[in-house]
Amino acid sequence: MDKIKSAAIMFILVFMVSPGGAFAKEPIFSDDFKKEKLNEKWEWITPVEGPEYTIDTKRGVFIFSVPGGQAFDHWSHIASAPQLSIKCPKGDWTFEAKLKLAESTTGEMFHAVLFVKFADLDYYYWGLYMGTKLQLERSGTNNILSINYDSDEVWLQIKKENSIYHWSYRADEKDKWEELGTAAEESEPERIGLMIKTWRGTEVKVEFSNVKIY
Repeated sequence: MDKIKSAAIMFILVFMVSPGGAFAKEPIFSDDFKKEKLNEKWEWITPVEGPEYTIDTKRGVFIFSVPGGQAFDHWSHIASAPQLSIKCPKGDWTFEAKLKLAESTTGEMFHAVLFVKFADLDYYYWGLYMGTKLQLERSGTNNILSINYDSDEVWLQIKKENSIYHWSYRADEKDKWEELGTAAEESEPERIGLMIKTWRGTEVKVEFSNVKIY
């Protein structure tokens, strides 16, 4: 009887914390991009004219386009990159989204990312770098973490726990998250969001989807 009770309790606990369980954690914000207009919580920022977006409501995709011919960069001395930004939750949180390169960009000078903003010229950038390499940078600091990745499609996650940020990725929604590393920052973040930054006039188009904040 004790074994039966223990098995039953274990089943209930697993069910409660599993993705399909009754008590699975619900996102505090999500966007499946099924509406033609952006959710009012988003802010579309284009410091320099040229970048644009469209929403493919049938596929649930935010298509982010940056034209060639000039740089749209963001670093410790410049802020010309376009971004889709949302106010950062207080306390601990998890931010995740799917990215897919809409065109071949191997070797091109760009970084398509999920970002964390601390100040106007102080961001973390986590995403696809010059093709399918995954790289974490901080404004003014190159290549904090990186890994070679062999696909133009990836799920990215940023998890904040107190002052520690966890940087993770996976190839498919059903896969477990692979943590590449962590970084510490005591300052409270202001905003999080999506960004494409270029630094040699690269034309880039990226599809973002399945945005969730927990």
